[in-house]
Amino acid sequence: MGKWGRGEMNGGTLLYDGTCRFCVAQAQRLKGLSGADVEATSAYADGVRDRFPMLPPPGPDGKIGELKFVDARGHLSGGAEAISRVLMTGRPPLCWAARLYFVPGIRQIADATYRAIARRRYRLSGRCDDCNI
Repeated sequence: MGKWGRGEMNGGTLLYDGTCRFCVAQAQRLKGLSGADVEATSAYADGVRDRFPMLPPPGPDGKIGELKFVDARGHLSGGAEAISRVLMTGRPPLCWAARLYFVPGIRQIADATYRAIARRRYRLSGRCDDCNI
């Protein structure tokens, strides 16, 4: 579709912390909201590092630290930007609203909010060693 239709890129892969119930639930919700052909998989699933060598190494805790999205062109984004890019692959009006992330000021607020929630994710829903979508 054109500039005002679906996002320029359809599809991609959403990578989330598969050991966190909150992250699993939010990944499912985001996948559903995208309305596009977006795959959601745990960043710790077998073969993920082979499929996505552009992923940064895990942090000291062994975690990816934030939600990641690899679009159909192989572009990697993380955190609040990843959420925006997933929604940009979908249908209006969400694909339009997702572009607001790139407005100066909104990006900084969204990033700070994302980081605050990410730091508390295990307190929000607890850990889950065998959660998968």
